[in-house]
Amino acid sequence: MLQAAIHSKPSGITIDLLDADRLSSLLKQAQLQGIPVTVFDSELPADLGITSIGNDFCVQASIAAERLVKLLGGQGEVAIMQGVPTAPNHAIRVECHRKVFARHPGITVVASPIDGDNIATAEQMATATMRRHPRLKGWVVSDAGGGIGIGRAIQALGKTGEVRVVGLDDLPELVQLIRSGVVDSTAATKPRSQGYWSVLSLWQQGLGAPPIQRIDTGIAVQGSATNHR
Repeated sequence: MLQAAIHSKPSGITIDLLDADRLSSLLKQAQLQGIPVTVFDSELPADLGITSIGNDFCVQASIAAERLVKLLGGQGEVAIMQGVPTAPNHAIRVECHRKVFARHPGITVVASPIDGDNIATAEQMATATMRRHPRLKGWVVSDAGGGIGIGRAIQALGKTGEVRVVGLDDLPELVQLIRSGVVDSTAATKPRSQGYWSVLSLWQQGLGAPPIQRIDTGIAVQGSATNHR
C-alpha cells in the first residue's frame, strides 16, 4: 500500500507504522522523491527526519496499568492484549504495562494474547483467555480494537463487573461499553488531533516549511467515574 501511494506521486503521505523496520526504506524513498511524509500514532526509525505525531506511549500505558492495579486493589491475575507486536507504539505499551505490573507483587500477568488490532480477533482471544484463566480479574490493551473485543467477550461470558478492563482510545463502541459499565475506562490518544496535525504538517511542508520533529497531542482519560484530560 505504501509503495502504491509513493508511485501515485501524492502531495503528501501520512502513515501509522505497523512495522517501522520493514517500511523504513520506503519512507526514505518517498523523501528522496520530495514527497512530504508524517507518521502518526507510532515511533520513527532513529535515522529518519520525519514529523512524528502522537503521544508518550509509555506514559499512556502506565496510566492504564496503574488504573487497573487500583481497581483491583493491587491483587489479582491480569492479561495484556498485545495488538500488533511489530507496531512500535503497541510494543512500547506492552513493555510499559509489564513494568507497572512488575512493581506490584500482588499482580500476576497470566496471558498476553495477540489480536492484530482486530476487534473480532480480540473477542476470540479474550474469550479463550478468560476460559483458560477463570480467576482472571483484569485487562489492559495496547491497541484500539482490543478493549472493544474484550468488552464483547465479557458480555458474552456474563462477566460484567467481575473482570475489569482499561481500554485504549475513544472509538464509539468503546465509549458505549464504558457508559454501560462493561469497560471501566480508557486512556485515549486523541486520534482526531493526530489526524488534524498530520494534514496540517503535510500542508506546511508543501509550502516549504521544515518538518517539526515531534508533535505531542496528549492523552485523554475517560471512564465511568472520571472524565478529565
